[in-house]
Amino acid sequence: MLPSGRCSCGVYAYYRPLPRTASVIWPELVAGAVALWGEVQAHATGLRAQHAQAVVLALPMGHGRKRRELLTLAEELGVEVVSPRHLRSAAAVHGGALPHKLKPVADPVGVAAALRWGARTHPLVSTRLRGRDGSEGH
Repeated sequence: MLPSGRCSCGVYAYYRPLPRTASVIWPELVAGAVALWGEVQAHATGLRAQHAQAVVLALPMGHGRKRRELLTLAEELGVEVVSPRHLRSAAAVHGGALPHKLKPVADPVGVAAALRWGARTHPLVSTRLRGRDGSEGH
Protein backbone atom coordinates (compact mmCIF):
# COMPACT_ATOMS: atom_id res chain seq x y z
CA MET A 1 0.00 0.00 0.00
CA LEU A 2 1.29 3.45 -0.86
CA PRO A 3 1.84 5.79 2.07
CA SER A 4 -0.20 8.96 1.76
CA GLY A 5 -1.04 11.96 3.89
CA ARG A 6 -4.39 10.38 4.72
CA CYS A 7 -3.16 7.10 6.27
CA SER A 8 -0.47 5.79 8.59
CA CYS A 9 0.63 2.78 6.52
CA GLY A 10 4.20 2.12 5.49
CA VAL A 11 7.48 1.66 7.29
CA TYR A 12 8.82 4.46 9.47
CA ALA A 13 12.52 5.23 9.97
CA TYR A 14 14.32 8.04 11.78
CA TYR A 15 17.28 9.78 10.16
CA ARG A 16 19.38 9.26 13.29
CA PRO A 17 19.46 6.35 15.71
CA LEU A 18 17.66 6.98 18.97
CA PRO A 19 19.72 6.99 22.17
CA ARG A 20 20.88 3.51 23.15
CA THR A 21 18.75 3.59 26.30
CA ALA A 22 15.57 4.02 24.23
CA SER A 23 15.49 0.28 23.57
CA VAL A 24 15.21 -0.29 27.31
CA ILE A 25 12.23 2.06 27.62
CA TRP A 26 10.41 0.64 24.59
CA PRO A 27 10.80 -3.16 24.42
CA GLU A 28 9.65 -3.34 20.78
CA LEU A 29 12.24 -0.80 19.61
CA VAL A 30 15.36 -2.05 17.83
CA ALA A 31 18.01 0.25 16.37
CA GLY A 32 19.28 -0.47 12.90
CA ALA A 33 19.55 0.72 9.33
CA VAL A 34 17.11 0.05 6.51
CA ALA A 35 17.07 0.40 2.75
CA LEU A 36 13.85 2.10 1.64
CA TRP A 37 12.21 2.17 -1.79
CA GLY A 38 8.92 2.64 -3.58
CA GLU A 39 6.85 5.63 -2.54
CA VAL A 40 8.93 7.42 0.11
CA GLN A 41 7.88 10.44 2.13
CA ALA A 42 10.61 12.61 3.62
CA HIS A 43 9.67 14.35 6.86
CA ALA A 44 11.65 16.62 9.16
CA THR A 45 12.69 13.80 11.53
CA GLY A 46 12.57 10.72 9.33
CA LEU A 47 11.09 8.81 6.43
CA ARG A 48 8.00 6.75 5.69
CA ALA A 49 8.27 4.27 2.85
CA GLN A 50 6.25 1.74 0.92
CA HIS A 51 8.99 -0.93 1.16
CA ALA A 52 11.94 -1.50 3.47
CA GLN A 53 14.62 -4.05 4.15
CA ALA A 54 16.71 -4.20 7.31
CA VAL A 55 20.39 -4.15 6.33
CA VAL A 56 22.04 -3.98 9.75
CA LEU A 57 20.77 -4.16 13.35
CA ALA A 58 22.34 -2.89 16.58
CA LEU A 59 22.60 -5.09 19.63
CA PRO A 60 20.28 -3.92 22.40
CA MET A 61 21.58 -3.20 25.88
CA GLY A 62 21.68 -6.12 28.26
CA HIS A 63 22.00 -9.83 27.61
CA GLY A 64 18.38 -10.84 28.13
CA ARG A 65 15.57 -12.20 26.02
CA LYS A 66 15.43 -9.24 23.63
CA ARG A 67 19.08 -9.70 22.61
CA ARG A 68 18.66 -13.45 22.15
CA GLU A 69 15.53 -12.96 20.02
CA LEU A 70 17.22 -10.28 17.93
CA LEU A 71 20.24 -12.51 17.24
CA THR A 72 17.98 -15.41 16.25
CA LEU A 73 15.88 -13.25 13.94
CA ALA A 74 18.92 -11.58 12.37
CA GLU A 75 20.43 -14.98 11.61
CA GLU A 76 17.16 -16.18 10.02
CA LEU A 77 16.96 -13.00 7.89
CA GLY A 78 20.67 -12.87 7.06
CA VAL A 79 21.03 -9.40 8.58
CA GLU A 80 24.31 -8.25 10.13
CA VAL A 81 24.27 -7.36 13.85
CA VAL A 82 26.78 -4.86 15.24
CA SER A 83 27.41 -2.95 18.44
CA PRO A 84 25.59 0.41 18.52
CA ARG A 85 28.86 2.33 18.15
CA HIS A 86 29.50 0.61 14.79
CA LEU A 87 26.00 1.09 13.38
CA ARG A 88 26.78 4.13 11.20
CA SER A 89 29.86 2.60 9.57
CA ALA A 90 28.10 -0.75 9.00
CA ALA A 91 25.10 1.03 7.46
CA ALA A 92 27.33 3.08 5.14
CA VAL A 93 28.39 -0.14 3.38
CA HIS A 94 24.80 -0.51 2.13
CA GLY A 95 24.25 3.04 0.92
CA GLY A 96 23.96 6.59 2.11
CA ALA A 97 21.54 8.64 4.09
CA LEU A 98 19.01 10.93 2.47
CA PRO A 99 20.89 14.07 1.37
CA HIS A 100 20.31 17.00 3.71
CA LYS A 101 18.87 19.16 0.90
CA LEU A 102 16.01 16.64 0.48
CA LYS A 103 15.07 16.72 4.18
CA PRO A 104 12.16 19.09 4.66
CA VAL A 105 12.00 21.58 7.46
CA ALA A 106 9.11 21.02 9.86
CA ASP A 107 6.23 23.10 8.48
CA PRO A 108 2.93 21.84 9.92
CA VAL A 109 1.06 24.97 8.81
CA GLY A 110 2.20 24.59 5.19
CA VAL A 111 1.37 20.88 5.13
CA ALA A 112 -2.09 21.48 6.58
CA ALA A 113 -2.74 24.28 4.07
CA ALA A 114 -1.64 22.15 1.11
CA LEU A 115 -3.89 19.28 2.19
CA ARG A 116 -6.78 21.64 2.82
CA TRP A 117 -6.48 22.99 -0.74
CA GLY A 118 -6.68 19.49 -2.20
CA ALA A 119 -3.03 18.63 -2.75
CA ARG A 120 -2.35 14.93 -2.23
CA THR A 121 0.90 15.80 -0.48
CA HIS A 122 2.91 18.89 0.29
CA PRO A 123 5.79 19.21 -2.23
CA LEU A 124 8.37 19.47 0.57
CA VAL A 125 7.01 16.48 2.45
CA SER A 126 6.74 13.76 -0.16
CA THR A 127 9.59 12.85 -2.48
CA ARG A 128 9.64 9.88 -4.86
CA LEU A 129 12.97 8.11 -4.54
CA ARG A 130 14.55 5.42 -6.62
CA GLY A 131 15.00 1.87 -5.38
CA ARG A 132 18.38 0.31 -4.62
CA ASP A 133 18.43 -1.18 -8.15
CA GLY A 134 17.72 2.21 -9.77
CA SER A 135 14.08 1.48 -10.58
CA GLU A 136 11.20 3.53 -9.28
CA GLY A 137 8.99 1.78 -6.75
CA HIS A 138 5.27 1.34 -7.10
